[in-house]
This record gives sequence, structure tokens and C-alpha cells, in this order.
Amino acid sequence: MPLIMGREVGPIGYGLLGLTNHFAPIPREQAFAAMRAALDAGCNLWDGGEFYGTPENNSLTLLRDYYEKYPEDAEKVVLNIKGALEPYPSMKPTCSRAGIRASVERCLAQLGPRGKIDMFEPARKDPTVPFSETLLALKELQDEGKIGGIALSEVNADSIREASALVPLVAIEIELSLFTRTPLSNSILSTAASLSLPILAYSPLSRGLLSTSLTAPPTDMRRILPRFQSDNFAHNRRIVEAVDSIAKRKGVTLAQLSLAWCVETGRRGGGVVVPIPGSGRVERVRENAGAGVVGLSGEGMREIEEVLGEWEVKGERYHERGMEMVDM
Repeated sequence: MPLIMGREVGPIGYGLLGLTNHFAPIPREQAFAAMRAALDAGCNLWDGGEFYGTPENNSLTLLRDYYEKYPEDAEKVVLNIKGALEPYPSMKPTCSRAGIRASVERCLAQLGPRGKIDMFEPARKDPTVPFSETLLALKELQDEGKIGGIALSEVNADSIREASALVPLVAIEIELSLFTRTPLSNSILSTAASLSLPILAYSPLSRGLLSTSLTAPPTDMRRILPRFQSDNFAHNRRIVEAVDSIAKRKGVTLAQLSLAWCVETGRRGGGVVVPIPGSGRVERVRENAGAGVVGLSGEGMREIEEVLGEWEVKGERYHERGMEMVDM
């Protein structure tokens, strides 16, 4: 079992984004059932965001309501929260000392008395604010006991090294999946491993692209993302079909194989990767959790690598503006 901040977490985590998203938030009871299923399956590392929804309905308000109903679960969760980002549609980083402090204070107020923020991370690095100001603001909040540890999101290897020299870091969150493999080549994974920092892999199923149920371009907010646009989608689905054939031969689902690849990629790099897929469906949560016991041999990894070497993923993971705010 991976250790984060001295606590054991399951090999597969749980992302809260889809439970309170702006366009189609799900009913509380359905969300609660999925959250309980995650804990029951050992997925106790939860990842949420202040901007995952509206000020009235986001990860923090969801957790507040969940802990009110299930107070015994509050101590079981290792909670990572992203903040310091203006709400949709602006999505502008606010990582000054005042901005960081305001974000954490809002999160704590929304979370309520039963919850705690084990890790807090600015969702994006703020190009208008000295990085040291952001980091020292987080350290102040940690010293005050308002957050347990400092994490970073979507930063490059140089930023990880710079930050770790100034403050104690506990985790790095990046996008990593069969369709997003740049962290293997841009030194992010190796740098994190060298500093004993676990990687939280968000979108490990490429926003549902690595799913056998998604057979046509989505009509939701994903439609603006390059990988889901018609020509790219049709091409990328051929990669999905090839990987799914490997999963079927191994007797696992495509999602389980994809998540197991993330875990094994971390292990092979001498580090720890905890994928954090999200779902509001109990059966899907349990399926994803099952990836934690899927072992991928060298042969299995080679099979996957052969497919990925043959087919190039088409389309960036974000639109142009979104790509400007990653790997900073």
C-alpha cells in the first residue's frame, strides 16, 4: 500500500470532479453511494477542488454533507484539495499570498467542522506571482494547522525541484494516462521519484476516452477538447480498440488495464503513481478499484507499448488556452 503523509492509501484513489460538475451535477444520494463504495473498496485517497462546481455545490460542500451523514468516514479519507483558481469560466490562477489564504479559508468554511484538508495544492502555477510567494503562503497555512501538507498541480520538473528546495512537498498531481504519457519523457516522473514524492494521476482514463462505452464524440463539455473532436475521436478510438483487445485477453476491463498501467509505470520508474479516476456509479467505482490487484508483467507492458508505438494519439488534452497553463 502506498504511503502519503505517513498514511496508507489504496493503490487506486477517487476523484470527486464529476460529482458536482457545473453542467450535470448528480443527486446527493447517488454521490454518497459512490463515495461509500470507494471507501469500501479501499480507495481512500480522495481528490477534490474548490472550483469543481459552483460556490454552492462543489467538492467541499459535498464532503460537508457527506460527513454530516457519515461522520465515521471523515477519519478514513486522505483528502487532497485544489484551489486558488477563479470559478468557471475565468479559471484564472490566484496564487498571491492573499489569494492562497483566501482560497484555503473558503475551503475550510465550506468543508465544515468534521473534515480536514490533508493536502492543498494551487490548481495551476500563477505566472503573475513569484513562485516563492505562493509556496511560502502555503507553508504559513501548514504551520497554522489549516492544511496538512503542500502539493502541486501541473508543474514541470524544474518547478518541482525549485519548490522542494523551499518547502516540504507531499505530492504532485499531473495528468497521466495511456493517452497522456509526456510525464515519462519530460522528467516529471523521474524527478518526483528522486524526491520520494508520489504522483496523483488525474484523468487516468483520459476523460472517459479509454472506455468501451464511449462510441461517439460526447455532447457534453468534453466536445471542446481536441481529442474528442470528430476526426481525432475516430482515430483515437482505434487505439482504444487495440488496447481493449489486450485487456480482454488478460480477462480484465479496459479501465482496469489502463489504471494498472499507471500504477506499474510508477513502479518501474522507482516511484509511486496513484491514479484518481472518478465516477458517480457504484459499479464503475468498484470496477476501477479492481485495477489495484491487476498485475502487469513485462510482457503485458510491452504489448501495450507496441500498440502505443504504432498509433499516435491525435489532439492535445486541452484547448489552446488550457495548454498554456500546464507544465509550468
